[in-house]
Amino acid sequence: FCAFSMIWPLSVHFAAVVAASVPDCSAQWSSETVYDFLLADINRCDFPRVAVDLSKDDLRNCARRGDDCLGLGSGWEDKPWIFIGLTNNSHLQGDEGLCAKSSMLQRFADREVVLSNAVSYSHGRKRTTFQEYLQTDMVPPMPLESALGVGENATETWYLCGENFWDEILQAYERPRILGGERGSLAFGIGRTGSGVPLHYHGAAFLEVTHGRKRWFVAQPQVRLDWDPEVSTFSWFYNYVNGPTGSTPADISVCTQEVGEVLFLPDDWWHATLNVGDTVFFLDF
Repeated sequence: FCAFSMIWPLSVHFAAVVAASVPDCSAQWSSETVYDFLLADINRCDFPRVAVDLSKDDLRNCARRGDDCLGLGSGWEDKPWIFIGLTNNSHLQGDEGLCAKSSMLQRFADREVVLSNAVSYSHGRKRTTFQEYLQTDMVPPMPLESALGVGENATETWYLCGENFWDEILQAYERPRILGGERGSLAFGIGRTGSGVPLHYHGAAFLEVTHGRKRWFVAQPQVRLDWDPEVSTFSWFYNYVNGPTGSTPADISVCTQEVGEVLFLPDDWWHATLNVGDTVFFLDF
């Protein structure tokens, strides 16, 4: 199901059709940022990072609220955390892992995907194939001015995030074994650099990145925020970086999540996301 290295003589038109329809099984997820402003304050993380060295059985002692097998203190489950070593999903990472671009193209090129537009609420839906998604919606708009124009109307920005319940991928994911992570609803997502979802909230969730980096912009439930739910995080962040303060509002916490790190986000916390490089991630609600 992959392109052969030898190309037989064909008309230019037919060769172009074949090239467009046959998956490139040497493809890799891009780590290119493309837009320099995405790197502003990239190393900042306002959440505690905790290295976990407990066994899987010991972690089950943190299955319920009030359990504190990690020694994080009373009420720890009401704050965001970044956990390192909470899961072991190294088999999904890298260019040889199950979630490598080449591996996914080889298996799922013609698989139907459900895309949602990148707005806060009432997402629109679009159906296409996995290969078509990678060839069109995963291509960063250029130049920057064009990307910002797209971002101002997030209803036209399409994103693979949830609603694609592929057992071949989801059953390979090792879930967090704390706070009911083993029993949650599991989904995965893939987004290009500069993609993400504007401010919104939902129930408590875990999220892990297996490729790329994901920037988080988070605020407590009681914080009153002023934003347009149909403007992308890309444009929202650009406007702040290039604004008078050069940064996001003081009541918004910021963190960049790296590969293998698991973010825990409590109930009803506001959050927006922004991917840096092609990003593959898992969500456990």
